[in-house]
Parts: sequence; structure tokens; C-alpha cells
Amino acid sequence: MKDKYQYFWKRNLPHVQPENTPLFVNYSLKVNLSDEIKKRVHAQKVSYKFDSNFFVYDQIFDKHKSKENYLIIPEIADMVFESILYLQKYGDLHAFTIMPNHIHLLLSLKSGHSLSYLMQNHKRFTSRKANIILNREGKFWNKEYYDHYIRDDIEFYAIAWYIINNPVSANLVLHWKQWKYTWISEELSEQIGEYIDVARR
Repeated sequence: MKDKYQYFWKRNLPHVQPENTPLFVNYSLKVNLSDEIKKRVHAQKVSYKFDSNFFVYDQIFDKHKSKENYLIIPEIADMVFESILYLQKYGDLHAFTIMPNHIHLLLSLKSGHSLSYLMQNHKRFTSRKANIILNREGKFWNKEYYDHYIRDDIEFYAIAWYIINNPVSANLVLHWKQWKYTWISEELSEQIGEYIDVARR
């Protein structure tokens, strides 16, 4: 990456890829959404306030139930889990959670590494493996992904908490530690407790 802050549009979403800065990344399976939900998703994308509307967008996928929720299949979830851990080779992996049809990821890339390149290769690899497991062909992931660079420590811990608590918010478990496919770095795990305590005061 030649520029520290690389900003560009890919398909419908803007992307910012600063170096050595935590990035909040979200991507989803290729799912068949109803026309009504498609309209709601599109409205979020073109609102020019997508950052502030992200949580509305995410709730759509949290509540969406369909046969394409392949990430609840243990063999696929385990494979994707290991593939995400491999990204530690390219930077600091802070936290992630694998939901039934989408993924939340928090990481900081080392200088010289492109998020778009890593995502392309990660999705290509896991898509091929998942389709073999499912004995199917076709697109596994949505082509697009959403990324947001973290501006300060308060936002960093708030987003980290959102990631690990997402399975609880989606009524999949009662406590975030019960969800098998949530991962958090040892350092962040020690720090997040302090954030939660402060947030509850």
C-alpha cells in the first residue's frame, strides 16, 4: 500500500485501509434475501451514513433464517475459524466471531499488506473448501465486505465488545464465552473486562 490512508469504492461500499490501525471488518454469506429485506439493505448502503447505520444492517443478518446459514455447520465453521487465525501472519488479530451467516473481525494489518488482497484470498480459499464439504457449486460469500477503521480507544473497545457479544445479542447463547466460534486475543481479553466495568457504571 503506497498511501497510509487508501480510500476507494468497490461495488456499493466505500473502503478505508489505513496501515497499523485497527480495522472492523464484516462479511457475509451469499444468502437469498426477500425483496423487502433487499430494499432495506440497499437503503443502508446508499444512505451515505452507512457507518452509523451499520448496526441496523447487521441486525438484518442476525435475524435472517435460511438454508444458506452454512456457518452453523461445525465442519465449515471450524475450517473458517482456522483460516481467520491464519491472518495473524499479516498483522495483529484482536477478535472475531463467526455467526450463522456472517463474520465480524477486528484486526490491525502490518505495513505493506492490503486488506482487499487478504479478504480475496481468505474468501476464495474458504469458499472452495466449503463447497467441497457441501457438495455444491456457486458463490459461497457475498462479494462485498464492510470495513471501518477505528479512530480511538473508546471505539476500539466498544466494537470489540460488540463483536464478542453478538452471539448473545442474536439469542444464540446466554454468555459470550459459550459461543465456540468467538475468539479474542489474550491481551484484549484482559482489557475488555475493564471496559465493560466502566461502561456499566
